[in-house]
Amino acid sequence: PQNLTRLLYDLLLSIMKYVQTYCQAFFIPYEVEIYDDENKSIDIQTLKTR
Repeated sequence: PQNLTRLLYDLLLSIMKYVQTYCQAFFIPYEVEIYDDENKSIDIQTLKTR
């Protein structure tokens, strides 16, 4: 079971890396969306601390 979990995990990482590379190559807005999401999460954290 552990080997299967490891295999699925490696497969998932490979797919994520492929998608990330593909999006960076062809879809610049992909990076912008991540940037906006990071800013939103940071804003939420700063609001909580206040």
